[in-house]
Amino acid sequence: MFRKVGVSLGSGSFKGLCHLGFIKALEEKGIQPHFIAGSSIGSIVGALWASGLKASEIIDIFKQIDSRNFLKYISFSISRVGFVDTRIEDFLRNHIGDITFKDLKIPLIVLATDITNARRIVINEGSVAYAIRKSISVPGIIKPVIENNNVIIDGGVLAPLPIKELVEVGCNSIYASSLVPKNPVYVLPTMFEKISKTARQKIEEIFKIDLPDPSLTVYSI
Repeated sequence: MFRKVGVSLGSGSFKGLCHLGFIKALEEKGIQPHFIAGSSIGSIVGALWASGLKASEIIDIFKQIDSRNFLKYISFSISRVGFVDTRIEDFLRNHIGDITFKDLKIPLIVLATDITNARRIVINEGSVAYAIRKSISVPGIIKPVIENNNVIIDGGVLAPLPIKELVEVGCNSIYASSLVPKNPVYVLPTMFEKISKTARQKIEEIFKIDLPDPSLTVYSI
């Protein structure tokens, strides 16, 4: 049977840089994915990898980011929906260009959350940078994207580790890098505190956590 490899890169804020060690290990094992799925920080790392960059090149990019040049990608403004407006689109365009999903070397699937309709959003077409912008909108911290009157927030809310989407495109061998605690009850309260009352009610209606627990080998950079 043909082996169709998928790689899932989960959410996890700046801990997501640990994905780079995971990717480096896959490269050293000669494992080349047919599809990459990413949520939140996983979508940023996934996009850089899918563009054709090697793990070592992505590591160099993040090593060059210090507190001074990092701030140019962030603007601060206080509002009821968030106080940080990230310019991650500028960051991605600076390193991979203003590309679309069709331009990527490896097919990429980006996950975001439509909080208005309480559903996962699968993005695999259009601007890569804009898709990532949707996927990293951490509730209460980074301003959400408003699209067709729907509020789009961080993919990690409903898709902390996108596995299902890889299965749906036919992947039968999946490698996953999960940064979600095995007992999510400890992280949910702080997440909910950052979401408006209306958004919380919507999530509570459908929030059934189904977290795969892939067996991974620890690999450090």
